[in-house]
Amino acid sequence: MFEGMRHFDLGRIECLKSLGRWVLILAQCLIVKTQPVVGQATGTIELNLIDSASGQAMEGRVQLRGSADRLLRPKALALVQGWSLVEDRLYYRGRPGDYDYAIFRGPEYAPVRGRFTLDKKAHAADEIKLVRKADLASEGWYAGDLLSRLSIQQTQPWFKVEGLSIASTLHHVIQSEANQQPAKRELAGRAEEQTYSGFLDERPGSGLAFHHWQPRSQPTTDTPSSRLLVQAKSVVVQPGELPIHIEIQKLWARDVPVWLASGRIDSVQVLSEHLTYDGRNAATVDALVQPSGKFQGPQGPGRLVEQIYWNLLEAGLRLPPTAGSGFGQTTSPLGYNRVYAQVGQPEASDQNQSTWWQAVRQGRCFVTSGPLIRAMVNGMPPGHVFLADKAVELDCQLTITAVDPVEYVEVIANGQSIYRAALDNSLPQPGRIPLLKMTQSGWLIIRVVAGNEDTYRLAMTAPFYFEIAGQRRVSKQAVSYFQRWLEQSGREVQKLSPQERSAHQPFLSAAERFWQTQSGLASSD
Repeated sequence: MFEGMRHFDLGRIECLKSLGRWVLILAQCLIVKTQPVVGQATGTIELNLIDSASGQAMEGRVQLRGSADRLLRPKALALVQGWSLVEDRLYYRGRPGDYDYAIFRGPEYAPVRGRFTLDKKAHAADEIKLVRKADLASEGWYAGDLLSRLSIQQTQPWFKVEGLSIASTLHHVIQSEANQQPAKRELAGRAEEQTYSGFLDERPGSGLAFHHWQPRSQPTTDTPSSRLLVQAKSVVVQPGELPIHIEIQKLWARDVPVWLASGRIDSVQVLSEHLTYDGRNAATVDALVQPSGKFQGPQGPGRLVEQIYWNLLEAGLRLPPTAGSGFGQTTSPLGYNRVYAQVGQPEASDQNQSTWWQAVRQGRCFVTSGPLIRAMVNGMPPGHVFLADKAVELDCQLTITAVDPVEYVEVIANGQSIYRAALDNSLPQPGRIPLLKMTQSGWLIIRVVAGNEDTYRLAMTAPFYFEIAGQRRVSKQAVSYFQRWLEQSGREVQKLSPQERSAHQPFLSAAERFWQTQSGLASSD
C-alpha cells in the first residue's frame, strides 16, 4: 500500500524503506490524535505539508480518495484533472470512514501515500514531511514543460509544486496573452519561474508548436503548416527578446518529412500527449508509415514515437528531444513530461531564460516522465560532438534518481542496443557502466525505463554525436523511410481542394529534393 522512494546514486541502489514505515506510523498517529468536537456531525482532518530539511511550509499536489476509491475534491483548492493544489495545508471535512491520500511535489521529492480514518464529531491534525531526494537546479539542470493547455493564469499556480523553471502555454487559436512578451528572468532562484504563450498548429496534417510566436491571423485551411514555419523564422528577434523556437509536437503528423527537410525545426517533443500519467486520455498515434518493429500495448505509442525519433537521427538530422504534458487536457499533472536543460554551473551570472532555450537547441538536455538521469560521456554532456580519427572508447558516468521501480538502463548507438542492465545488478564501478566503444560515426543516447504497466515511463538523454574520420552518419534505410512517408503525404495532399494542393506543392517538391540529396550522402545501409 505504501511506496518508498528508490534513489539510485552513482550506480548504487538504496531502497528507502523507512519512508513506508513513516507513512504507516503517521496514519496510526492520525487516529490517535483524533479529538471530539462538540456539535460536529462529520469528521475533519488537517494535514500540514512541510519540508523535512527546513521545516518550512510547502506546496503539494494531492489526490484524496474516499470509499470505493472515489476521487474527492477538498473545498477552496485549485483542481485540474483530479489533482488538487495544496499551498501549505490540506483541510477536509467528510463523513466517517477511511480515506487514502497521495501527495506529490515533482520528481525531485519522494511521494507520500497514506491513510487516515475520520470519526464522527472528531478532528485530527498532523504534519506531512516531504523529503527531497534530488536538487537538479543545484547541479545546473533546470526543468521545463513545453505544453500546457491552460492559460498562463491557470498554469502559474502549479509552478512551485512541480519544481519547474519554464512552461509554455500553447493554444490552437490565437490568444491575446501571446502578444505579451515576458521580461527576461534569471533562472538561479526558486521564485523566478516564467510561463510563456505560443501557438499550436493542430489543423489536419499538422502538429507544430511555436514558442514565443503566433501568426497575425488565424491560419486558414489553405495555409500550409510549412508556410507558418517560413513566416516564424523570418521574424527578426530584437535584443532582449526570447528566440522563436519551433518544434514538432506530433512526430506522427502527415507533414513531418516536409518539416524535417526545411531545416527550420529546433527540437522534437519525443514525450508529449501520447504519454500520460496513467495511460488514459492519451493522444492517438497514427503514423502514415509505420517504422519497423512491434508497438503494441500501453507502451506501444511511446515506443513508436521513440523509434521515429531514432529514424530521423539515423537519417543524419541532429535535433534534440523535448517534452510536454498537455496539462489541462490529459490526465497528466504539469511537468509530468519535462525536459531538463543544463545551463551551466549554478553560480554562473548569465543564467536566464534565453540561455535555457539555447541549451535545449544545443542538445544539452534530457527528457523524462519519471526517472531523473544525469549522464556524461567522456566527461561531456549530451549534445556534444566527438571528433576522432578512429574508434572512441566510451566512459559513461550516470546519476539516476527514480520514484518508480526501474527495469533497466540502456545505451543505444545508431538505433541498436549496445548495453543493457537491470539496476539491481552490481556495476564494475559506482556510476560507470562497462567501457564501451564507438567504432562508427553516428549518435548515442542513454535511457532509463521504469516498470509501469499503464504507460511508457522513461528518461532519455539527448544524443551524443560522433564523427569518426570526418564522416557523418546517414543511413540509407532511414532516409528511405522518410521518402516513403513523403510519398504518402503527397497522396494525402492530393485529396485536398485545388487551392490547398497548389499551396502545398512547393514545399513537397523542396522536401523531395532534400531527401534525394540526403540519400546520396548515405554512408551506411
